[in-house]
Amino acid sequence: MKQALQRLYVFHLRWHELQSLSRGERALFAVSSFALSEVNVLQRLSLFSLYQVSGNKHVEEAASIQRNVLLRLVTLKLFEFRKLVERSSSSGELSGRCRAIVESKLDDLKRIDDLPGFRIAKLIRNKVVGHYDFEQTIRSVDRCEDDFECSLYLADEAGNSFFPIGEKIVFERLGALPIERERAEADSAAEVQQWIDWTTAVGQCLKDLHFQVFFEVVAPLFDGRKARQRDEWIDPDLVGDHPTFRIPVFLRDAP
Repeated sequence: MKQALQRLYVFHLRWHELQSLSRGERALFAVSSFALSEVNVLQRLSLFSLYQVSGNKHVEEAASIQRNVLLRLVTLKLFEFRKLVERSSSSGELSGRCRAIVESKLDDLKRIDDLPGFRIAKLIRNKVVGHYDFEQTIRSVDRCEDDFECSLYLADEAGNSFFPIGEKIVFERLGALPIERERAEADSAAEVQQWIDWTTAVGQCLKDLHFQVFFEVVAPLFDGRKARQRDEWIDPDLVGDHPTFRIPVFLRDAP
């Protein structure tokens, strides 16, 4: 089988080489690395799920649920990053140079909060992601039309079953997205895009923080050391070409 080339650049480090950094500096480097790895995975999966299934409203329901689940998880992680920046900015463990980096990101996040997508993201984070709010769902139930679609879509493989009633009542009737019939579909699409734009902006802020911590705090310890190019030949199934690659919506056992 023909393999695919994935080029990586590896900056080799060992933990003992970071011992001259303060405990707070090492902690900030570690937790920002952890957060960025998580967000990169979720944003990559989200990117591969941002497609429409034209001509089949039933399959589009399944694709939409998958897309929204990933976006909600990204939103949750990015709010955790905001919390990290807020709490670490007042930590006595941070050195002056790390505190300057964190405080600059705190200022960036305050500006990002002025984006229209922040309202949507905050509502989703507070009411939907990470927990199931029974009281909120009771309020949403009262907003449903009499002919509201409540079909259950079942499949032989349990993981392929999906239930739009949950998405439409718990998520859409939350009030985060404009789903009322009199609202144009374009308005709903615009608010979804605003939500995505907010996640992109906060994700970039996280990348910037990690970049600065590495280049301003870690890299100076290793004057002259550079990342080494490493070419990995891997199974092509492990590589997805954007924008043509799509995450499957349904699971099928191999024949």
